[in-house]
Amino acid sequence: MEYDIDFSIFELPNHPYGNVTGELELKFLPSVGAAVRILDEMLELRVQFIKVVNGRTIIGFDDVVADSPSHAARLAERLERDEGLFCPKYDSP
Repeated sequence: MEYDIDFSIFELPNHPYGNVTGELELKFLPSVGAAVRILDEMLELRVQFIKVVNGRTIIGFDDVVADSPSHAARLAERLERDEGLFCPKYDSP
């Protein structure tokens, strides 16, 4: 089943890189607090919330903190390429 997802990627603990959205194919709807593995089991995401908006189920995951700005960029690229998600980078202030 496909679910809408939402979470952010951080380059460093206090510096956001961008937002991840799109549809993710899961075998079942996980519960809040459960872990979901994507990218060939390499990335574990923890479910923060689940809500239904206009008949669509949205899963919000905890934010992901990368090791560096370049790691955040590579992660966003893989999420787009391998999972078909959208990972626009936030505008710099």
